[in-house]
Amino acid sequence: MTLWFECRRSRRFGLVAGVVLAALVFGRPAGAAPSLVVIDLQAPRDGGAIYLERGDILPADRALNLPAGAVLTLIDPSGQKIEIRGPFQGKVEISAPPAGASGAGLDVVAVMAKIFQRGATRSLGLAAITDPWTIDVRKTEHGCYRTGPDVRLWREITSRADTLFLDTGAGAALEVEWPVRKAEIAWPENAELGDGLTYTTWLRSRRGKHRLTLHRVPDDLPTRMHQAAWMAERKCEGQARLLALTADVDRLIDAMIEKKKF
Repeated sequence: MTLWFECRRSRRFGLVAGVVLAALVFGRPAGAAPSLVVIDLQAPRDGGAIYLERGDILPADRALNLPAGAVLTLIDPSGQKIEIRGPFQGKVEISAPPAGASGAGLDVVAVMAKIFQRGATRSLGLAAITDPWTIDVRKTEHGCYRTGPDVRLWREITSRADTLFLDTGAGAALEVEWPVRKAEIAWPENAELGDGLTYTTWLRSRRGKHRLTLHRVPDDLPTRMHQAAWMAERKCEGQARLLALTADVDRLIDAMIEKKKF
């Protein structure tokens, strides 16, 4: 069985893809063949009418037929990102899991499908945050971080300086000055950073407070996609989507830092 694709532009996502001949599989019954999940797609300029979207699950044992100019980005069960460029016809090769990797029992395909499902990426292309390890202090209730790289905090750029308050309830709230026309600042050195720690946060310039619970990503997860899946299960969905889409760049920067070339 072959899955045939055409593509057209969409008002919602800028592009949409779909299946012309064959049904998509949105679940995996016991004993079913491995599946892949669509996390990004790019339509050819001369598109057509179809309806495949981010978050759709595709059976790996089905051949794909992708037209020239189309690009499909998939995640396989081992957490590997696969980019298919049209024209392409055939089956997608599934990667073997990294040696000795357990993946912490994470179903990467299922979790990625959930966070990239229809409607979840409505403003994906317009996101102001480009670093998946940056936390939006205006509205984020759960923030994920990893050992090593500095945690960054984000708010929209304004023409006025501001003050961020961080309160654990154990004493006076910590006040952090936020410079004018600066969107990001580093996590304050005098603020504790711990797994499961919850702060009440607010900006002087904005009404309302919210709770921010921190989650430290384990160091032993085998791939960036496993990290993203783990983050999504801790309700860091925005960070997880961004990590999945930028994983290759993120990994390259890490390598450059390690070799002291960045």
